[in-house]
Amino acid sequence: MHMHGFACVTVDADEDEPAEVTVPVPAGPEHPSVTEPDDGADDSDSDSDEPDETPAGSDGDDGDSDDSDDSAGDGSDEEPDAPPADGGDSDGDDGDGDGDDDDVTDEPPADNGDGDDASTHTVTFTLRGGGEPLDGFEIEVNEFGGGVAESGPIEYVDTLETDENGEVSIDLENGAYVALPQIGSANWVNMGDGFFNVDGEDRTFNMVLTRPEGDSTLTVRVTEFGSYSGDDGAPIEGAEVTISEWAREIEETDTTDADGVATFVVPVGEYSINVDAEGYLWVPETTDMMAEIATDFSEVEVNPQLFVDPPDHDLTLTVIDADTGGPIEEADIAGVGGRPGSGDALIGGVTDADGVAVMNAMEPLSDYTIDVRADGYESQTFNEPLTEDTERTIELVPESDT
Repeated sequence: MHMHGFACVTVDADEDEPAEVTVPVPAGPEHPSVTEPDDGADDSDSDSDEPDETPAGSDGDDGDSDDSDDSAGDGSDEEPDAPPADGGDSDGDDGDGDGDDDDVTDEPPADNGDGDDASTHTVTFTLRGGGEPLDGFEIEVNEFGGGVAESGPIEYVDTLETDENGEVSIDLENGAYVALPQIGSANWVNMGDGFFNVDGEDRTFNMVLTRPEGDSTLTVRVTEFGSYSGDDGAPIEGAEVTISEWAREIEETDTTDADGVATFVVPVGEYSINVDAEGYLWVPETTDMMAEIATDFSEVEVNPQLFVDPPDHDLTLTVIDADTGGPIEEADIAGVGGRPGSGDALIGGVTDADGVAVMNAMEPLSDYTIDVRADGYESQTFNEPLTEDTERTIELVPESDT
């Protein structure tokens, strides 16, 4: 601990004379104590020529720049006051830029890069049509990659489905989006463009759909596919045509006239079509199954074609041993032929104890290719058009003969 000495200059209190000034000078090897010669004045503490010590507990300034009267500056006569633990800025802040005095730099708050603390915000969609909530409708959400509506690439986000209140929610980051109700152009018209922004807070996005009112004519012309008859495009009279539209719960049935035509006057919508005609096959994969009455109410005609229902014929096969002529029991018979539309016409059976199998199958568009197999015999393959009831005998060669 270093002691302090004082250099004193004493002057008369006269107006023209300077007053006594006390200047603190630290004691030590570089600043030895300075002692003024005895001026003959009476010191209050002794007859010594040294300046008076400032008594402990007095209200004089101890000169340590903290405005307290202790020589140490901390309320005692000991060491100087320690600086506050605040990073050296002495204002209650630790100087780390986070506004507190914990002397530890806080981690920056989670930020999505746009100045908002939350990374996502909840968007609630409400979908209504005809004044009622639309339940079970899908809404496709896409984001504009450029962050601005109708700018930059569009990125798919998710497909949502509304609940019984016509509502559904999703958490999205800040950005520009478009919501597209999956309504079908014929059923509903979206009254808005679907664009919306997410900008730092939760929001609700209301969508209103309307269904155009009015009727148009749907004509169904049923004709024959001429694979069997050779009369391609001939009208089919008396066919029963049923149209249905799920959104409006519409279902109507009409019968074709001599021109093969059934006519319906119906509102805007997407209609599925089914045709039933005696003597014909309805093969959906080769016919028009859907018709759309659009919002411009233009008339629509569809032309489903039916195949003549091919007749069935019996194929009786007798399978015998080529060496002995005896019947071969449990011979397997399997064949594939062409049929209307797509897919195959099939034929098959197993011989009985007499070596006989009777099989009923449709007349094929192209010949059946039939394979006959039996244990201990070489298999045999043949073609069969089956245009009428047919009987055949098939001889199988024993494997020992080959």
